Amino acid sequence: MEYTKSQAPYLTNFKKVRYKLELTQYDETFKELKKLSIDKGEKDLGPLSPVVHYGATAIYVLYSRFADDNKIKMYVAKVNPDDLSVTLTKEIMEHDQNNQDFWGAIKRMEQAHILYTASKDDKKMWIVHVAPTQILSTVIDDELNVVQKTEPIPGKLVNIQVTGTYIGNDGNKVLVCRYYSDDKNKDYDRTVFFQTANTKWVSKLINLPDGFSLGYLSVQESRTSTKLYFSAEYFAKKHDEGNRGVLLGEINIAGQSISSPAIHPYTDELKQRILDLDFASRKNGEIVFLGRGIGYKITEMENGTIVLSGDMHTSASTTNGTTFYYVGPVIHVFITPNGKANMTLIPKKQANDAVTEFFNYVYKDKFICVYADIPKFQQKELNDKQIGLVRRVVEMVPVANVYDSDGKLLERKMLIDSPKKMKGNVMLGGRSKLADNVFLFPVGKSKVNLMGYYTDVNEFCYLEIL
Repeated sequence: MEYTKSQAPYLTNFKKVRYKLELTQYDETFKELKKLSIDKGEKDLGPLSPVVHYGATAIYVLYSRFADDNKIKMYVAKVNPDDLSVTLTKEIMEHDQNNQDFWGAIKRMEQAHILYTASKDDKKMWIVHVAPTQILSTVIDDELNVVQKTEPIPGKLVNIQVTGTYIGNDGNKVLVCRYYSDDKNKDYDRTVFFQTANTKWVSKLINLPDGFSLGYLSVQESRTSTKLYFSAEYFAKKHDEGNRGVLLGEINIAGQSISSPAIHPYTDELKQRILDLDFASRKNGEIVFLGRGIGYKITEMENGTIVLSGDMHTSASTTNGTTFYYVGPVIHVFITPNGKANMTLIPKKQANDAVTEFFNYVYKDKFICVYADIPKFQQKELNDKQIGLVRRVVEMVPVANVYDSDGKLLERKMLIDSPKKMKGNVMLGGRSKLADNVFLFPVGKSKVNLMGYYTDVNEFCYLEIL
């Protein structure tokens, strides 16, 4: 899938934000078979960025178009992956820019987001539009019929950040977010919104002891049961106290309730390793992490062990004012069925982009983390400024770490022997899942011109986990 935008998203004139979107089909040798242009090459999609969902039997493309000077219509196209034919297209909603319900709160396009979530059986799709002060909800079925019309999720919210959504086969929904409440003396609130079929929305706060706050919430349905897990990082509001860790709890959708989460403080060993990597400092005798909070992914292993995984992010500025954004160590917290937490990390410091993302995979009784690393012979040659420009000075190598369910590292395997033979770097963040254990990655380079940055994709990389 490839989409191209014609203008930067910071423009307040929405009409100047345009996209084109193409889907390309390849054979097993990566020879191009067919190309489908959703916009027929006219680059007339917008102003919202298109969303592509790869379902079990079809590809769903959500996109917007201007109907006239003030109205924006949203469509969903259903695509047959076998021959890249559009089998069905339906309009699902309409936005009028004269109404102050959604667009009135948006000053820049990056403030608007769309989340597209499917039920496990792929029969229901939940579309969530997020603006700074409003969340809109729409549910469609696999034939693109609207089964729940667009409605706002109620609440007086400011600076909303939706960090997780879930819809069950029965249509029950859960959304987790953070936002500023009306109480100006409070930090962000972390809230879970519930809606069971044919009922009103209900919201519940996740409460922590005084002096503590939560990072980004995530939700994940269990692979082996009907449980719905939630997780987040927690930390002391006075950061120099250094009290920080992760929590894991369960959400009861039918009962619209939240369990008291189990809290797991970061171990002294983990904090020391993060300090050694320059992603923490000492204040008042405590080790305090640098940079933004960590958003954790939830992965369940076959024996019931829950793995929370997140990478650290920070930034640094040079003397000339240039700011570089770094992605740091990946932290893994293995929580066994008896509640014991084992913590480990993957040490690294890299530029922050699609190349340096990571993803997890469970294979039988093993937990696999695939990430990008800098070969050791090149690491010693880099300083902080060069790491910020790592796309230009080194080749990144995809690596797989294999763990058992207790978090013990069993193997570290480089997935490409000769990266310099490739025409760029493997973009782990742009992967497509071809089968349960088969992945396709674009390979290319990031470039910059006067209009911004863009990516050249020259090759594809194929990974099969055996």
